[in-house]
Amino acid sequence: MPFFQPIVANYSGQLLDARSIATEVRQTYGWNFSDDIVEELAPRFADAGWLERVDAGKNSSAYRVRQINSQDQEEFTSDLSIQLDQLMSEFQAFMRTFSPLTEYTKSSEEFAETLISWLVSIDAYNEQSLQKAALLKQTEGRVTIFQELPPGNDLSSEDNFICARFVEHLISSGSNLTSALCDIASAGLIADVIQDFRKPVTHVDRSDLVIFLDSSIALEALGVSGRNAAENVRSILDGARAIGCSVRVFSDTLEEMKRALNAVLDRHPSDRTGPTADAIRRQETEEAYARAVASHPEQYLKEFKIQIVYRALDQFPNEHQFFPAEKIEDCISQISWHLEMGPREHDAVVLAFVQRMRQTKQNADLFSTKFVFVTRNGLLSQMAKKYCRDEGITRRDAVPPIIHHRQLATAIWLRTGSGMASEAIPKSILLVACEKVLSLKRSVLEKAKSVGKTLTEDKAQQLDLLLTQDRSVQVLQDRTLGTSRLLGPQNIDVLMEEMKNSLVERERKDFEIRLREERKKSSSDIKREKQLAAEKALEAQQAAQLAASMKGSEDQYFRALVSNADKSARRTRYTLFSVIHVLMLAVIAIPLLPSTGLTSPQKAVLLALPVLLSFFLASAQVFAWKIRMSKIYEWHARRILKIKAEKINMAHLLETKKIEWEDRKFRLEVKPIENEAESSDDGNIGLL
Repeated sequence: MPFFQPIVANYSGQLLDARSIATEVRQTYGWNFSDDIVEELAPRFADAGWLERVDAGKNSSAYRVRQINSQDQEEFTSDLSIQLDQLMSEFQAFMRTFSPLTEYTKSSEEFAETLISWLVSIDAYNEQSLQKAALLKQTEGRVTIFQELPPGNDLSSEDNFICARFVEHLISSGSNLTSALCDIASAGLIADVIQDFRKPVTHVDRSDLVIFLDSSIALEALGVSGRNAAENVRSILDGARAIGCSVRVFSDTLEEMKRALNAVLDRHPSDRTGPTADAIRRQETEEAYARAVASHPEQYLKEFKIQIVYRALDQFPNEHQFFPAEKIEDCISQISWHLEMGPREHDAVVLAFVQRMRQTKQNADLFSTKFVFVTRNGLLSQMAKKYCRDEGITRRDAVPPIIHHRQLATAIWLRTGSGMASEAIPKSILLVACEKVLSLKRSVLEKAKSVGKTLTEDKAQQLDLLLTQDRSVQVLQDRTLGTSRLLGPQNIDVLMEEMKNSLVERERKDFEIRLREERKKSSSDIKREKQLAAEKALEAQQAAQLAASMKGSEDQYFRALVSNADKSARRTRYTLFSVIHVLMLAVIAIPLLPSTGLTSPQKAVLLALPVLLSFFLASAQVFAWKIRMSKIYEWHARRILKIKAEKINMAHLLETKKIEWEDRKFRLEVKPIENEAESSDDGNIGLL
């Protein structure tokens, strides 16, 4: 937004002339701006207070640029200049610490233009990109093919790398200039959508759009391509689902996912390139998880609510007319950026699937197209658009069957409620674009491996190890600006030393962080231990005071407890006696009843039983026989005492007190312990 302020201010008091403003934007910044983009931005300019609505008749309205005095215009220009000056100051400070092997000769003003061009064109492709095939390079007598897709701008590889590195630095450091970066990137995103689709002027509440994901986007959603990529894709898919869109993958894409992951995981860690390899180096994903996804991607896709569609080319013959088999073969021949036939066939087949499902349905509104395939491969999306339009399969204003990921992201950002005031989507796309530019290039890796063969065996092994570490790889990329031409035998030793130093520095910083955490933990542990010790001392003091205050009453409580136990045992004994006497009376009374039906001998036996029992008890009394009933009573009384003592937490006193059984009295008594009686001043315990 700040970059449009001075241009709009030049038309103060005039009706909005979209063509003139678009022309001035193109001349000033070199952006690919059109009239439609200016018209789309007009409501946002009005919200900023630059425009006012005027009646244009026939239920329509136009915009007039507000009268802006020279002071306000100077403030607009000043704000823009301040932001650019701040960006360039940050860039100069960044370059002082960046220090690549080659000198970056662009001035601050030139870099400002370069940075703006890069921000507007991030992750974008144009038709000229279709003319660029896979790069060929001679390496050690062999022709090696690099399948690195060309950037979507005319900047050099060094410019692309430095821009991405600088933007990543600003975002990761939390710079207040991030909003300005997002504003610039938003202009490119909006331009991309408006040029390909109908102007996104309507808000979308519900849509029945079915979105099919390419293998790279599906892998990003599963998290095997890094944290930023996962957050970016998942937020976009969540926004699409919120308005009713469905997210799916073709079964053919499952094989593509397996092939892509296995191609990385089957290599030695030092030979790996690509998003998954970088994510493993950054420890943002586990290799074991990536292998599990490679084995059963369908299982993990279902966990993320991504459905699988099983479809074959020979199915639904009535749909074949909408994309015949000969057109599939024609597309395969045009997909020149893949060397293997498998990926070529996959891209052509999914294009056919989507167009066949669409049949004759075409629409300039993305959310009304029913089916669309989303990819990160800009060449594929451009080829599909160009081919379908040239062959008359789709109108020029209709959404093609395959679109780029950033077009879907921007459409959802603009039209589903997150609104243009939010910078979440542009910031997320910026981060992913930076990671893509800054990822380890296969050309750099193979050049490093080639140069490594000139080293000693020990150093070659060290180089292999360094290439598996994210920090050391970042140093290699920074010093060479992501190009292989700066890497050679003359500087490999210096680079390796810097790569090792970066690891040592990171380990040192990690150690310092761990040390600070341990110190904080130790300090907190010491404080906690002191606090616990103080609490325990206080508890001990309180317990001692309580024990001292209860020492005199403890014996009384315990003696009362013994007395209660005796009473309970006595009640039990009396109950037993009562039962025995009742039984004896019953035995005596039964023979005396006339209606018992007992014979005389039976009656005599029954009457004899109580007589014999009485004789036995009398003899025991006269001759003092020991029948051990007293022991049974003692056992019962002690058992009741133990149960009652445990209930009131006084069981420990059973071991410290002397408790004896009085046979004559049939009760327990607490006896004084000899040393207690001797040490007692008043003799109260002994007397008790």
